[in-house]
Amino acid sequence: MGAGHLLHMPSHIYIHTGDYHLGTLSNLRAITADSIYTTACHALGMYPLAYYPHNHHFLAATATLEGNAQLAWQAALAVQQHTAKDLMNQPGWGTLQHYYSIPYYVGIKFNLFDRIISLPAPAQELIYPRAIWHYARGMAFLGKNENKKAQLELNKLINLAADSSLQQVTIWDINTTADLVQIAKKSATG
Repeated sequence: MGAGHLLHMPSHIYIHTGDYHLGTLSNLRAITADSIYTTACHALGMYPLAYYPHNHHFLAATATLEGNAQLAWQAALAVQQHTAKDLMNQPGWGTLQHYYSIPYYVGIKFNLFDRIISLPAPAQELIYPRAIWHYARGMAFLGKNENKKAQLELNKLINLAADSSLQQVTIWDINTTADLVQIAKKSATG
């Protein structure tokens, strides 16, 4: 493990104690250390593929919880950028699909409607990111009072939510993407 691992771990405590800013600072230090580590050591395998993006993912979470929209958005885009797109659709790598989807969630949280709408569509075969992209776009159009466009996005979300392949994709072997898409669907229709 790189030094970033040790610097990142306190953020798991800070998020539970409500010390979100301390979590943010911890994650920023971890990202710096891991950037140096992965470059200097030419790190391969799980560390640069899953753990390094997790630092950005957790930074997006702590920045969101402390209300820092700008940092949360930057971190969310960094998660997406550092996600190994060539592995996202492979068995056992469903967590990467969730990492890739973080900008959609952060954009909704902070009502970044124009930024959400400007994000390109995920690949057709990536059902979960595509469903959450439609969810985010629908919420953005709704927020902009463009109800017809919002309904079109919701219809696409509903169609994707029925895809049974979502049951096979899990995030850290805990949640299925089917469950998360159902939450998005209920949120958008509720």
